[in-house]
Amino acid sequence: AAAAAADLRRELDLPVDSMLVGSVLRLVRQKNPRCLLKAAHLDVQRRPHTHFLIAGAGPLRPRLERETVQLGLAGNVHWLGARSAESAGLPAPAALMCGWPTTARWPSSTAHT
Repeated sequence: AAAAAADLRRELDLPVDSMLVGSVLRLVRQKNPRCLLKAAHLDVQRRPHTHFLIAGAGPLRPRLERETVQLGLAGNVHWLGARSAESAGLPAPAALMCGWPTTARWPSSTAHT
């Protein structure tokens, strides 16, 4: 997990001591990615060195990217696009294999991870 986080920090040029929050989801209305942006907005007000890494693709991405800028989160929210674990449909198991704390949304086939 530490090596994967270090790789992402290098790829995105993030400070070593910044807090990373990751999410893997399809960027569609049913997944409600706007809720994640609202949470990021609240969190960054208290902890400005937190960075949200969002992996996934979908039709809402352009709108979410605009909203990210409007909320003043362009430096804290990083849109990673589709990643291999997300494309395989296994984001929670992949995160568990990396040793990362994992939650899943109910109802979901991964709800018991």
